[in-house]
Amino acid sequence: MLLRRKVVSHQPKGGQSMRQNTLRRFLALLWLFGCQAHAQVETANGGITSPQSPELKVRAMLVPAEEADLTLFEVVGSWGLDPKNEIRGVLPYVISTYQGLEKAGLGDVGLHYKHLIHGDNGVMTSDRFSLLVDATLPTGASSDPRFPPRAQLGLGTPALGVGLVYSLIRDRHRASFELGYMQPLGNGYAGTTRLNLAYWYRLSPASFPENESPTEVRAVLELLGEVRGSEFGQPPGTLIYLAPGLQIHPSRQLQLEMNVRVPVAQSFQDGMGDRQVGGSLMAKFRF
Repeated sequence: MLLRRKVVSHQPKGGQSMRQNTLRRFLALLWLFGCQAHAQVETANGGITSPQSPELKVRAMLVPAEEADLTLFEVVGSWGLDPKNEIRGVLPYVISTYQGLEKAGLGDVGLHYKHLIHGDNGVMTSDRFSLLVDATLPTGASSDPRFPPRAQLGLGTPALGVGLVYSLIRDRHRASFELGYMQPLGNGYAGTTRLNLAYWYRLSPASFPENESPTEVRAVLELLGEVRGSEFGQPPGTLIYLAPGLQIHPSRQLQLEMNVRVPVAQSFQDGMGDRQVGGSLMAKFRF
């Protein structure tokens, strides 16, 4: 059941033009990635990137809402310091559209650290438990009075977070469970608790032939949840997405992903209105 709490009951002025711009932008993203695009997984994998295998991700994500739309383009670089420690940087470019107005520019740069607390790897099996530490820097513009706070390019304040993630692999099955909390340090923003659950199933191959590296295809289903505290005089709220998707690994050096994000429960009152169906595209390169 979709739970809704309306913020504004009327269609904003210029809403049709805003929707048309959003549609054109999303079609442009599809064209950019073409038929090669496959499923974005939000929930962190508890594994640690090898120091010999740095990764670069290029991601595009559309977050439409009743009153405002956000389009994000991100470049994400990951580096394993050693088998137990990984650092990651996120450079975002944000396009925000609100009631026919549009603003674009650099978002808040993200820094992330992951530490493997426990790892147990076997033949086609793995159990991994990791600590996550997150931070964002106030590099995005945040003071345009025409836009609500959550539709700005950035928060205008640093934010710090911490989380735990557990991942398991059992041949064709894998799952990941993440619990975390992020707290902006100023400007009246509330902290956000996230709970993400993900399940992958390897559609093909059923088993890996000896001395061969066939294309690997996985179906993905995620449940992405946020609980936000009271901010700017508004009550606490909840937002839950169901995100089915697909991953394709043509080679060890390339992974392509796509997903659809469907809001199934929401009660945020933050000026953006009810979230609508969105999605994301990503290509990951391993060196």
